[in-house]
Amino acid sequence: MTTDSDAALTEELLNGAAALLQDGKPEKALEVLLPLAQSMRHMDEEGLFITEEGERFYDLDTTLQSIQVVMAKQPIGDLVMAPLPIAQTYYVCAAALYDLGRYDEAIAWLERGSEYNPAQARFYFEIAENYKRIGDIEMVAEWLDKAHPFITNAANLACWYRGQGFCATEREEYKLAAALFLVSMFYESSEMAISELVYLESVGNVEAKELTPEDTFELLESAGIAIGPSESAIEALATTARLAQDNGDDETAIACARDIFDLTGDEEALTSLGYDPADFGDGQAEVGDTTETEIDGVKLTFSGHYAPVELLEEDEDEYQIGFAALNGATNSVLLMSSLNIGLTMLGETKEQIISALHEELSDCEGIIEVACGTTQSERQYAYTITKCMMDPAGTEYNVCLDIANGKNALRIQGLFEEWEAFGLRESAVLALEGQEEPDDCWACDPYDPTFTSGYLMTKAEAEEYDEMFELYPLTRARRVVREILDNLN
Repeated sequence: MTTDSDAALTEELLNGAAALLQDGKPEKALEVLLPLAQSMRHMDEEGLFITEEGERFYDLDTTLQSIQVVMAKQPIGDLVMAPLPIAQTYYVCAAALYDLGRYDEAIAWLERGSEYNPAQARFYFEIAENYKRIGDIEMVAEWLDKAHPFITNAANLACWYRGQGFCATEREEYKLAAALFLVSMFYESSEMAISELVYLESVGNVEAKELTPEDTFELLESAGIAIGPSESAIEALATTARLAQDNGDDETAIACARDIFDLTGDEEALTSLGYDPADFGDGQAEVGDTTETEIDGVKLTFSGHYAPVELLEEDEDEYQIGFAALNGATNSVLLMSSLNIGLTMLGETKEQIISALHEELSDCEGIIEVACGTTQSERQYAYTITKCMMDPAGTEYNVCLDIANGKNALRIQGLFEEWEAFGLRESAVLALEGQEEPDDCWACDPYDPTFTSGYLMTKAEAEEYDEMFELYPLTRARRVVREILDNLN
């Protein structure tokens, strides 16, 4: 018999272990959590998590998961919720083991966890990831297939297709792999998918642009790979949406409707739930929300899911407004202020700004772009985009944009750093250029080839590649600058 104090202690241990994992201390996390997980396993083996009728307890996170489990159960019976977060405990324990390279043990805990929450797709994804580390491609594919019925959002479906693309690549089925990565991007833009497509072009001589939609779906059908989400997942989302509407939970209902539309693009499904498809964009694509703000009478407009943020205490004296955005490849921060025009780059020539940067930048920094000019609204501007080497890995791009506003000026400082997908753009363009390693011409200063100090701009950072890497930080940095300047009043 468990008590409220047992549940509270378990939650405390879980949170502590998760924090240690986040801090890069998997040994400590395992030391905290493994005794708890083993105790739960012992209770499980003693039959303490099974009802008198022989039904297993469940540890489900959402109403949607409950509906999915009920739909999958034969015969349908009542769901009894576990008194402790068993599935989550096993999951975090497995995550620590994964970080320590103990993949077989991680798989065992994840399999146990999936029994308590069979509707949680991440269990299947993580089991597949562990098998990928072991090198057992057939088991990767098998566990990915188990995940498919429980995938209820576009991001997870894109991840599923990328996983299938990995398996096809390992089997040297390059054309099928290209088709799978292409389909994944239908549901979510991904630097990783683009990188894989470039790799396939170099090693498998497969050009993705030559694959028609008909070719793509024929390849998937021939390989027995599902096209789109499962019918059961869509039915579960619709059922959850209707139940939420009946209970006055508009937030959940709209979220489920959004997922249905992102997965299917089916306007009738939205209409049947009482929603206007026009409010949900195009479906199956990233929605580029537009942000508008104003400083000293000047309207600034830019896209990219930015949200206002509270300024840090050390920034309050220098800046007036802050925005931030995070996607799978980029962490972005924008800070804006009004200052005396004499403290800005306005009035300096492009050559003067470049010369100053060459003197000021450290060995870990370099120039990407410098420009001066006048906008269509006849406002003078000057901006720089520089790069900085991150510790321990990755690159950060910094924007400084000055815009004239009478006797004063607006300054927009932007920070765009690689997030998770470190080095993908570099490796993809290297493959595209037919190079295994950077040569002596790979990096140089964009304005002075004789300047060889610092963290120099590479061929991969050329603007011509931005279209291929829409989520990459440098692409987003350039886009913000262009959009602000193009839309000035």
